[in-house]
Formats: sequence, structure tokens, C-alpha cells
Amino acid sequence: MFYEVAEILDMQGENQFKVRAYKRAAREIEFLPEELSSIYKKGGMKALLELPGIGEALAGKIGEMVKTGHLEYLEKLKESLPMDMEALGSVEGLGPKKIAVLWKRLKIKNLKDLEKAAREGRIRKLPGMGERTEKQILENLRFVKAAGKRMPLNVALPLGESIVRQLQGKAMQASLAGSIRRRKDTIGDIDVLAAGDPGEINQAFVSMAGIQKVLVKGETKTSVMLDGVKVDLRIVKPAEWGSALMYFTGSKDHNIELRRVAQKKGWKLSEYGLFSGDKVLASKTEKEVYKRLGLPYLEPELREDRGETKLKEAPTLVGIGDVKGDLHVHSNWSDGNNTIEEMASAAKGLGYEYLAITDHTKGLGVANGLDEKSFENQWKEIEAAEKKVGIRVLKGCEVNITASGGLDLDRKILGQMDVVVASIHSGFRSGKEKIMQRYYKAIEGGLVDIIAHPTGRLINQRAGFEIGLEGLVEKCKGAGVFLEINSFPTRLDLNDSMAKGALDSGCKVSVNTDSHHTSHLDNMRFGVFVARRAWATKDKVINCLPLGKLEKALER
Repeated sequence: MFYEVAEILDMQGENQFKVRAYKRAAREIEFLPEELSSIYKKGGMKALLELPGIGEALAGKIGEMVKTGHLEYLEKLKESLPMDMEALGSVEGLGPKKIAVLWKRLKIKNLKDLEKAAREGRIRKLPGMGERTEKQILENLRFVKAAGKRMPLNVALPLGESIVRQLQGKAMQASLAGSIRRRKDTIGDIDVLAAGDPGEINQAFVSMAGIQKVLVKGETKTSVMLDGVKVDLRIVKPAEWGSALMYFTGSKDHNIELRRVAQKKGWKLSEYGLFSGDKVLASKTEKEVYKRLGLPYLEPELREDRGETKLKEAPTLVGIGDVKGDLHVHSNWSDGNNTIEEMASAAKGLGYEYLAITDHTKGLGVANGLDEKSFENQWKEIEAAEKKVGIRVLKGCEVNITASGGLDLDRKILGQMDVVVASIHSGFRSGKEKIMQRYYKAIEGGLVDIIAHPTGRLINQRAGFEIGLEGLVEKCKGAGVFLEINSFPTRLDLNDSMAKGALDSGCKVSVNTDSHHTSHLDNMRFGVFVARRAWATKDKVINCLPLGKLEKALER
């Protein structure tokens, strides 16, 4: 709600101090380790006033939101607007000020109006827009329409896990299935499988809190809308659990390949089991079915028909327990929310051996990037935190790759860093050739260790810029540079197919969280899911190395 207030005030030309106050309050609330309602119930207004950036006026509004679920101030602001800010704001490149111009000049109030104006060539005539902007709006509109149908994994997975926990008390077995079990980065519907008494399981399922509508209710299949998400439950016999779980996990193409394997042996494979005529050969467990087919057990993340059914031995995929540290983390020195000591303590709590503080450099002013002197001062705090917390804290930065391919920090300072993460934050539409020239020049400088979020994508917000993966991989391999799988749930960049391409070509990766808050460190599991879908073993992920070996791998 506070983010929405800030956007509307900004669009209306309100004082920027007021806009920033709402944005800061929103960030503080977003990253609280405890539910805001719980803080308020325990300590009232006094507890709210102790939160950073929260004064009496904002505390009063928070109290109103907690008690009523609404904010009258926001509702009045929305009533004063003639356009659908939320919908228009979902189109990349349309901020509050541009939306205001579109309304004032063309009376555009929704996505339908926007598309019509763009197709008619009216947007290009507006000051500061042009034909290129109009074309980009049409491209981004197509992306918004497609993306809106799927839910990010970090939203779907906790909901799915909660459903399974609620069913486990009533079912003999319960599990997620479908794309969510294969850990795809976005999910259409949530698929759940359960074995046991259909009546008891169904009753528990349709009685869950948050059910908005029961779409279908049958003995073996029930579908509901839960918190705005479609959830499909399949109920199977315990004796058919393994074959059913395999079938409903998919993918469709993987299942087709498995059926071909069975057919070559004169058998039939279905959700009910593996059969030779009427005789059941295997059905109780997935491992049993795979073994009878003459295949190794294939983890759900592998089941995408990428050659996995040809394997004689399945790879031992990297797991969250293999990760020894995080090499891309921000502190409150740039745009993070926590001190270096707080980030280090949280990392130690996760059992990590090391953590790299990689704050932004001076070229990224919007992220409060640091200059050379600031980094030298920061190193003193890093050394103090390392001694106090008892975890190795690496001195690093996320250096900005400029339009010409340079790095926006002095070479001497970069040479003293333990780890240099480099990334592109602007010029996304300059074209593949220009993007690759920037990457090549940055890597050839000999100071970069990791290329961060290599395509710049934001899930359901913007498509990544086009890169030449093969060329980038070869350049990285030659220079001893690693590609990042960014674990931040809205990035997951590299994606699984690109990461697999990099790994297959002999380039190792670093799985990092890009954390801006202590709570973000827990996002590591989402990057590990991507690595697993890319067939990564722990020896292919540099931050699975123990500290001594990592430091050698980072030597320049």
C-alpha cells in the first residue's frame, strides 16, 4: 500500500521528500523479520515508532492498515486518478510521470487504450517518447499479457508446501507434482497428489483457509481457487503412488520418452503402473519404476526431455547443503537494508564459511553506489565484522559495466578486492552486438571474477536482453571468469537452459542471492533449483568450494 501511495504521489508531482518517505517505509516493512501485525499487536504505536523511518503520521496509517486491511488515504488517492495505475505500471518503461503524460495528452486510462494508441502511432508524437518508445511499448504489452498467466516459483512454492503439510495428516502420502515439483521458474497451476481415503482427503482439501471457490469435486480429482491460484488435487491408490507421482510430475515430453522405453521392452507405462500384459511390474515408488525400466532414478528437476532418459548414471545434483557461502550481497553502504555485521551474522547462522560484501559502485547513483574512498573506508568495517562474527567476509563490489565496456571504479581499488562481480544495468536495448562488446571488454580487463545476472531479465516484468551465450562462455573460460545464477526470485538469471549450456561447455557458475536484506539470504534455494535443472553437480558451482579452494579459484 505504501509503495502504491509513493507511485501516485510521484505521478502527481508531490514533494520528493514525501515520496521517498513512503518508499523507505515500504522497504522497511517489506524486510521486517516479523509480521507487521504481530509487532503492532504486541507493542502498539510505540513499537511502530521504533521502526526506522516511521514517524507518527506513518505509524497511524500502519495501525489503520493492520486493524482494517485498508488505507483510506490510498483509496482517496486512487479515486482521484482517472487511469488504472497498477495495470499501466506493469508495462516496462512506464513510470508514474509517463503515465501522467499519456493520460493528459491521449486520455489513456488502461492497457486497451495504451495498445490502441500505440498501434495507431499516436504515442510517438508525444514529447520524450518517439517511434522507438512506441515500438517498445507494444513489445512490452505482449510480454505483460503472456507473463500475467504464470506465477513466480517463490510465490507458488510456499503456498504449495503449505497445502501438502495440511494434507499430510489426512493422507497416507502427499506431494507436490507438475511443474512446481520440477522447480520451474514460473508456475501455471499448483498440482498436488495424495494417496489414501478420498473422502477424508477431499474434505481436508476443500476446508483449507483461503478457499475462494470449489471448481470441481470428485472422488479422484478436485480443483479449487485458493488465494487467487488454481490448485488441482489428484487422489490415487497407495499401491499406485510411484507411477502416479511420476506421471503427474511430468514433464509431458519426459513421460513420452519413458513410455517409449517401456514399449521397446514390450511393456506399457501409465499413471497406474508399469505393466507386462495384465501383470504389474512396478508402481509403488518412482525409484522402483525407473529401476524396472533400466534407468537410474532421475530427480524431478531433470525431467524435461533433455537427454536424461539416455543416461546410464544420473548426476548427483548440487543441493542447498553443498553451498559454503554467498558471493553477491549488498549492505547499507549502498542500497541494502542491513549492516555488514548483520549480513555476516545471518550468513553464519546459515552455516556458511564465507560471505562477500559486493556493494554497488559509483556509476549506479540510483543505488547509492560507492566511490574509491568509500570502499577503502568500508574495508575497515568488513575487517571488524569478520573478527566479531567469526566468518570470512570477503571484500568485493558489484562494479558497473559502462556503455563502452569499462568498469566504473579505479583499477587499483578493483585489484585489491577479494571478489569483483560485474554487471550491466543500462543500455539493455542497445542490441546483442553492443552488449557482447561490453561484456568482452570488461572480461578482457582481467579484474572481473563473476558476471552477474547476465541477461538482466526480471520475471513477469521484462524479458532479458539478448546475449551470445557461446561467445560469452568461451570468453569467461579463457579468463577464469564465472557466470552467475542469480537466486533473487524475480531474476533467476541465468535461467536453467542457459546455465545448462554454460555448464555443458565447461564454464562453471556461482549461485548467489544478490541479497539486500538478511532475509534475502534464504533465497539461495531458488538459485540452487535453477542449477539442479541445469544438471549442475557441486563441483561446477564455485561457492560450493571450501574457503581455501575458493580463494585460489578467485586469484587473478
